[in-house]
Amino acid sequence: MEKKKKPHSKGLQWLAIILIAAGLAAALSVDFSRIKAEEAYQTAGIMVDYDELSRSAQSRGMSFEEAARKAYKTGATGIIVRERTLDDLEKSGMIVILQGAELKVNLQGGQFGQEAATTAIDDSASYILTENQRVYDQIRNLLEAKKRHPKVLTIGQYMSIETELYSGELSLLGVGYPLEDLEKAAGIGMTAVPRIRNWAPVNEESIQAETDAVAAIPGLAGVGFNDETLPGGDNVNALAYFAEDLQALNVPLVSFEFYDQTGFNTLAGMIGDRVIRAHAIADNEIKKYNVASAVDRFRLAAAERNIRLIYVRFFGMDQPVAALDTNMELIKQVKAGLVKEGMTVGNPGSLRPVMPSIAIKFCIGLGVLAAGAWLAETAAAPFAKKQWQVPFLALLVFCAAAWGVALVKLPVLAVKAMALAAAIIFPSLGTLLILKRDMTGTRPAGSLPKAIRDLVLMSLVSLAGALMMCALLTETGFMLKLDSFAGVKLAHIIPLLLVPLALWLRERKSGQFLLKTAESPVKVWQLMAGVLILAALALYILRTGNTGVSSVSSLELQFRQLLDTILGVRPRTKEFAIGHPLMLVLLYYGYRFQMYPVLLMGLIGQISLTNTYAHLHTPLLISLIRSFHGLWLGLLIGCCGILILNRLLHAAGKQPKGRGQR
Repeated sequence: MEKKKKPHSKGLQWLAIILIAAGLAAALSVDFSRIKAEEAYQTAGIMVDYDELSRSAQSRGMSFEEAARKAYKTGATGIIVRERTLDDLEKSGMIVILQGAELKVNLQGGQFGQEAATTAIDDSASYILTENQRVYDQIRNLLEAKKRHPKVLTIGQYMSIETELYSGELSLLGVGYPLEDLEKAAGIGMTAVPRIRNWAPVNEESIQAETDAVAAIPGLAGVGFNDETLPGGDNVNALAYFAEDLQALNVPLVSFEFYDQTGFNTLAGMIGDRVIRAHAIADNEIKKYNVASAVDRFRLAAAERNIRLIYVRFFGMDQPVAALDTNMELIKQVKAGLVKEGMTVGNPGSLRPVMPSIAIKFCIGLGVLAAGAWLAETAAAPFAKKQWQVPFLALLVFCAAAWGVALVKLPVLAVKAMALAAAIIFPSLGTLLILKRDMTGTRPAGSLPKAIRDLVLMSLVSLAGALMMCALLTETGFMLKLDSFAGVKLAHIIPLLLVPLALWLRERKSGQFLLKTAESPVKVWQLMAGVLILAALALYILRTGNTGVSSVSSLELQFRQLLDTILGVRPRTKEFAIGHPLMLVLLYYGYRFQMYPVLLMGLIGQISLTNTYAHLHTPLLISLIRSFHGLWLGLLIGCCGILILNRLLHAAGKQPKGRGQR
């Protein structure tokens, strides 16, 4: 049984409450500004792939303009086009590529006329022939800038370029964009987003030539990149040149979700995080989807992850004749899904930046530090003496000073560290403050309203930490996933160690129990239970963060989709199905040492509640709705579980033990 609270700790607690309240008030002001910015960011574009649209049109005997007009009327707002390679241009019939030896044979056969037969040809060189002046100019300019040393020739009626290229460069090196088709699309009203290909060596001249080629694209709405590494992606100076030229274009960068590109985040930071996020279903995934499931995926991406370009990749391109109609229906339904989510379909702008001042951040961090001091005092209460109050206050002052210095000198690292501290401290503090009262034995078990009240209060403490964490990391770079919350695993694991340890130390004979346990023989069922607990913990850790999708079964995915359909926003399974119900059971029957496994599983709900808000690219209102659904559903399931347990106990002729009974 816990001893009566020492009066000397009341002053520290009231100081902590005041500082936490001030920090929370500052955080709420930032969070409100973020909500307003996200509410204003509700226009999304539907983009189609140039190659897929062009191929579908050709298979149906349509012109590109006819296919583009059809897509536009259905709901598409723009086209994403990869920078053309020489192979692309040859397949489209815009150029002919001949090796020197092959060209020499053609010349000797008089194919290009008698006058051309006298042209000096290098057997090892590649020759690019075209009758299209614009295509010729693009190829020549970019090959020159990218140090491929083109030599200009005229062979018969063809403009020709001689250059030294190895075979791989024919399909990798970018040489411009299909301007004629993009002009037709722009005339209809469609925008364009080019995807620049990587090249080497990268220098100021080649960057300027590339951005000049991009600037010539009509209806330019953004700039993306095609490869895993940006041109000059590991060279800060090259990226600085790129940033300067791209800023002159006055369009945002386009980030493709789940496709990390070396150098992209650095470049985005150089242009003020002016970025639009795009989402597509990858080539290796698209066969797993049908139209309905693809629409659901796109709708959730836009509503819950700040995706503002839906990149619709065409189904059934192995049979392109039939693909056009199928994918026009897909575009139509994607548009309807976006409108259903309250969004406008059009050309999206940039997310309005939310930039809290250093003073606001300092105040929020001070609230987190105060919560940490309160948590330390609560955990150390069984051993603390009256003279500990001064060291606690001195430590708080030192940490506040260090926080202020770090915020000025290392602002990004400082706010990440403080956000991690908030994610660890508040779920632990809320749980300890509620459960430590259950160890006094002054209240009997069986009060469901009080148990519900305690779980709500515990969750509100966790939510306060979540909102403070959000406010610390609310800049545009975090909201657009250019940067992210650091320490996800730690935030999930440390409270599971800290809270049980603090409660165990409050046990009157914890030391003797530990010795007795160490000397006891291990039974088979205990060993099996230990293995199961370790396996559950490993699964729990693997499923944290954004990378645990591969461990989700198809049945669970279907269940998640059902919840999305019914509730609009799906709550976290760890909260409503595991954490909250078990914590309610624990609060109802009363905490005691033997219920450690229930405590661990129940604590997962509080940890998950706070870490829901670490998904900083998710709109804040969505996270709040998700937490609300998780809590009321968890309370409902927990109440049903308690009713069932009470009936089972009654049938067995047993009564639940009181909170004070061990």
